[in-house]
Amino acid sequence: FHNRTLYETGVEAATEIVGIFKMGGDTWTKTRHTVRPQIRYEYRPKVGQSGLPSFDSTDRVERRNRITYGLVNFFNARLDHAPGEVEYLDFARLEFRQSYDLRRPEGSTSRAFSNVFTQLDFTPKRYLNFTYNNQYSPYDGDFKSHELLAHLWDSRGDKLTADYRRQLDEDGKTIVDEIGAQLHLNLWEGLSFNVRSDYDVKRTRNIKSEYNIMLQRQCWGISV
Repeated sequence: FHNRTLYETGVEAATEIVGIFKMGGDTWTKTRHTVRPQIRYEYRPKVGQSGLPSFDSTDRVERRNRITYGLVNFFNARLDHAPGEVEYLDFARLEFRQSYDLRRPEGSTSRAFSNVFTQLDFTPKRYLNFTYNNQYSPYDGDFKSHELLAHLWDSRGDKLTADYRRQLDEDGKTIVDEIGAQLHLNLWEGLSFNVRSDYDVKRTRNIKSEYNIMLQRQCWGISV
């Protein structure tokens, strides 16, 4: 019987600054902009794990001693469709985040700062959403990853997703360059069909195709 015991602790602080702006339109009348600066400290001690099985990176819980700081922007629209008919739409969210690793020994030349993570979520209309995120290396001066996702769905729960992912290694070589698409259909209550395909742009060929049909009841389900 193998085991390991450790603890995690930390503290987080944040505040919000809110501004409301008049748009002057017939339907889009106001925009609410919320800015949330935040900072978080995390600590997890080093625990000996050499006697435990190791199959992949998830089998080791690494120590942690870092500060993460960021800035999140929220944008909310007030839509006056008719007198007394008001809709509020969270149409955009923009986040910037970076970490500083305090574990770095004094005099070490290792990289203490993480990549700068940026993510934009944009919802121009109900049932339509776009997400874009990237990671920028302050040491190499270039972007290490890009990811773009588009989601289209309806009130039944049917959903169409398209995504593009590109990732570089520390030497600037492309290790991931893929386009994917997924369709989820609710055929009728409890029965759904799902299909996904992934295409490798670098190798110019399809690398994954999945077809799935699922019957889901309250306490059980079957997936093929």
